[in-house]
Amino acid sequence: MYNFDKVAKFQNSLKWHVNDSELPMTLGDMDFEVAPEIITELHKRIENKNFGYEYIPYEYYVSVAKWYKEMHNCTLDISWMSFSQGVVATLSAIITNLMNEDSVITVLTPGFDKFKKVGEEKQKVLVSELIYDKEKRNYDINWLDLEDKLKKTNLFVLCNPHSPVGKIWSQKDLEKILKLSLKYDFKIFSDEIHGEITFDKKYTPLFSLDEKLLKNTIIAVSPSKAFNIAGIQTATIITPNKELKEQVDNAIKSFHLNEANSLAVPATIAAYTEGKDWLEELKDYLRENRNFIERFLEHNVPDVKPSLNEASYFLWLDISSLNVDAQELTEFIRKKTGLILIAGDKFDGNGKQFLRMNIATSTDLIEDALRRLQRAIVLFKRKDDDLMNLILNK
Repeated sequence: MYNFDKVAKFQNSLKWHVNDSELPMTLGDMDFEVAPEIITELHKRIENKNFGYEYIPYEYYVSVAKWYKEMHNCTLDISWMSFSQGVVATLSAIITNLMNEDSVITVLTPGFDKFKKVGEEKQKVLVSELIYDKEKRNYDINWLDLEDKLKKTNLFVLCNPHSPVGKIWSQKDLEKILKLSLKYDFKIFSDEIHGEITFDKKYTPLFSLDEKLLKNTIIAVSPSKAFNIAGIQTATIITPNKELKEQVDNAIKSFHLNEANSLAVPATIAAYTEGKDWLEELKDYLRENRNFIERFLEHNVPDVKPSLNEASYFLWLDISSLNVDAQELTEFIRKKTGLILIAGDKFDGNGKQFLRMNIATSTDLIEDALRRLQRAIVLFKRKDDDLMNLILNK
């Protein structure tokens, strides 16, 4: 039994670098202590008292393969794997080394903002906006628009599951994307670091599909999100095509991302070999947080409606009924209550109508956040009512 009620604020936390009265539910890490099984292995490494250069042992790759076999019932060829310090940095290295100045990158929005930013540093970026169904509270791909963009694309950046909206792509969706990559000969970079935190539906690792479809694919996985070790900087890059893997490896090396720090290997191995029980309890806790938030909003703040959350510890909150830009509302909420949420504007698409809320914290802080949000929305609507009365009475 693990304790997720304890809030583990750490020194130099970027998320908690706020005023004492403020409550941040923002950045993509958790407020929980890391699994003790991981901490034990890190202590062992530190007690070695030598932090020189390291190679990546075979055991590292075996632990990744065994995890995906046990947890996702798929076989992962060890020869497909490469170590890297991080997903976004690897994407940047791939764009720099595998693309040219005329290359085109396509992303889905609303989507993780760094994908677009990294692409725009060197290349033209096309955007295909996801379609939101308010009744189903869910997103789908606009296939006509996406295929039109992919005809002109050299690299498609996929997020599977899709952040920040918490969408798990179906096997049918993924196979359709893979077939398009063969038809139009573009590469796919698939970020799958949210794949371990799923709730009522399992995600499909891209590399688990028919190998004949994987010619152009590069997949990134990591224990960073699921096990709250983002600061340790560890990722595994999976490239089934041997020739493409050589290019990816060279790109990774050109950015010196193949060099592991002293904690990356033991943390990864411990997470994948001893972290299952902790992860299952974490998911139960997050599911309870999610369900509590949905009930609270339905009964107390009906103007804020969460979209369907299938994966990750982010809730994507629909504020469209308030007729306000998300950035304006987040500033108002922070000023009036100290609650800090992320405005969906930064994720493009229809993000201006949404707020992102990180729910990976204690239930006590969730309750505190919801009371603050409720108070803020009451004050915001009262402000609008007062303004309307002023206009009508003129």
